[in-house]
Amino acid sequence: MENNSNSMLSPFKGMLDCDTISPEEFEIVESILMKGKREEIKKIFKDNGFEDKFKFLYCESDKRYKLRIPASLRNKYNLKPEYKQKSEKEVIDAVYNDYHKLSMMRLTLDEVYEMWKPIRVKKILQKDRSMHTARKNFEVYDALVKGTDFGKKTFIKIRYQDFEDFYSICEGKHISKSRANEIKTTLNKIWEYAKSIGLIDINYSKEFYLTDFKFAPKKAKPIKNSYERDKLIDYYLSLDTVYGYVCALMECLNLRISEVKALKWTDVFLDDGLICVSHMVDHEGNYRDYTKNHDEDGIHFVPISPRAMDILNRIKEKNYGFRDDFIFLGKNDNFILTGECNNNIHRACEALGIQKNFTTHDCRRYAATKAALEGMSTPAMQMAFGWKDRDTAEKYIQIAAATKEHQKMLVNVLN
Repeated sequence: MENNSNSMLSPFKGMLDCDTISPEEFEIVESILMKGKREEIKKIFKDNGFEDKFKFLYCESDKRYKLRIPASLRNKYNLKPEYKQKSEKEVIDAVYNDYHKLSMMRLTLDEVYEMWKPIRVKKILQKDRSMHTARKNFEVYDALVKGTDFGKKTFIKIRYQDFEDFYSICEGKHISKSRANEIKTTLNKIWEYAKSIGLIDINYSKEFYLTDFKFAPKKAKPIKNSYERDKLIDYYLSLDTVYGYVCALMECLNLRISEVKALKWTDVFLDDGLICVSHMVDHEGNYRDYTKNHDEDGIHFVPISPRAMDILNRIKEKNYGFRDDFIFLGKNDNFILTGECNNNIHRACEALGIQKNFTTHDCRRYAATKAALEGMSTPAMQMAFGWKDRDTAEKYIQIAAATKEHQKMLVNVLN
């Protein structure tokens, strides 16, 4: 009997391993099969509103409870003889179909979100990726969805109108458009998870568009001008520190800070005037064999400008001798800190009287804007900056077009 029960439990163990059912639900099924507690079985069916659907009778010969089909079901399915006993496998199917599925149908959006969180983390860990994006998903849901009427709504009953009502409320909270897109991305991932476990058939989140809503535009950051950039480079070089050289080099390249952290001398081809960008250091400080795009499209070559060449030669003369041939490392041969780079930038701006809150990414924004102003095409910018989609490149081209137009208008005014 015990071996037979174990074999019957095997499909549920598979569900447990795949996180389709919870450990608590598995224990309930296990108690039914292994212990045969009649009162516990009756309570499960009673709690879920179908205590009259099944009856369990104790079988002396097998020393276990067997299922007895009531007359209503015998007539419906034409079961003969008068009392027909189901096998243990059929009992398991009945428990799963009626108890587990019914409890799933009662889940709220907040409860499905809590089920999805460990799955999201598990997938990231399996792919050896940074947790930064997942934390952003969790943060935006906890801040704007969890505990609201939308979050408390029964998941399988959520329809298009419910999304419309939810985003209408968000619209009144002065949420930026980028923030609204973060919410949509998070909800889309939750709905895809619900589809994967058979809870729903349609991803309403994916079908919903935000074009009808007027969210606050993301506050535009000022882009530095050439004079400010030159002054900052001179200031960074005067510091004669690792972080000073990092900031100076970033001003002369179009790289992300995560890519600069991962640079090795083997990636720099001084004779050819090129740098191969194929690695990054993620937000957790782990060295990765990919760039932000996580695929081969992210690998790209960037040219070394004369100013950048001069800075690299200065660094080479220092002969820091960091481990594994890295160009930049911080204390105790650990990777440099983004926060410390930003602190250096803020101190430099304060010392030079520049009233703008620049960060490391503003170096890349400056390079992208200048490239667009010079007429670089969308595909060329995608390749040069390692962007996965066209939208990012086109955004800078639109900024450049507007800037040129404004310059022409100003010339007409001055004339």
